[in-house]
Amino acid sequence: MTAKVNQESKPEVFISHSHSDREEALHLDFLLKANGATTFLDQDEIRGGIKLPHAIQDGIARCDKFLLVWSRTAAASKWVQMEWQFALLFGKGIIPYMVDSSTLPNALKDFVHVNPDDKEHGHAELFRAVFGRLLKNPKGVDIFAGHWVATVYQGGTGNQGVARLELRPNGQVRGDSQIKKTGGIGLIGHIIGNSPYGYLGVTDLFFRRVPLKGRWSYTSGGGLRLELEQSSMGQVISKEVTVHTRGKKKDALHGLDEDGNMWTLRRAPDEEEDAESDEELDEELDEESDEESGEELDED
Repeated sequence: MTAKVNQESKPEVFISHSHSDREEALHLDFLLKANGATTFLDQDEIRGGIKLPHAIQDGIARCDKFLLVWSRTAAASKWVQMEWQFALLFGKGIIPYMVDSSTLPNALKDFVHVNPDDKEHGHAELFRAVFGRLLKNPKGVDIFAGHWVATVYQGGTGNQGVARLELRPNGQVRGDSQIKKTGGIGLIGHIIGNSPYGYLGVTDLFFRRVPLKGRWSYTSGGGLRLELEQSSMGQVISKEVTVHTRGKKKDALHGLDEDGNMWTLRRAPDEEEDAESDEELDEELDEESDEESGEELDED
């Protein structure tokens, strides 16, 4: 069955690679096909009885984009050289996909390349280069660039926080966080419960949104890594968190950080910045709070 396309554009992509980079090329082939592209991967398309240079020329001539998987072995490959030279000759849009730090040939240095760490940012630059824009919900990746809402339950306290995160394609994070509920346990609960001004007197202080910034990366084996910095009450707080995702449930990713806090990550609505949508999001989070805070992720 053909994968559902994320957008109207259905580019045809020729994937050029050396034999040593076959696994990398196969993964890229899977990602592009899953999101609606048609691909030409030489070993799949060319079989016995066909003159190889002619078949390659035909494949490159048909393609819209030429994805060059570039590495030390690709730089030494005569076949790869022949392919990118054909692509130049035919005036194709060449996308160098950098596997390592190998230098590109002078003839290719003016083409915008995809950095090796792009895979840690949801392949955002790859998708933008091939499809012409960021995909809102790309297939084949768990965490990707865009707006996310992270609900965090602090184990054993009943405290619940929400972070609205903009994960940018270059690995930057911008957003804010706030305390949504407190179970009366822990530092926050102690301060609120013992405040001489009462609960309402400190609500604005502790339950307001606090801006945050930092960096993010994601790997399927290592989880979501967040390096965050917040300025609150005259102090700058820095924290590194790794959320080890443990699968999807109810269209959301769930996981635990090093402190045992439970995280639920879901895509934010497109109207995240609108006040009406923001209120709806708060209501949705409140409705889910009682159910999710009682769940445990001990499915091992």
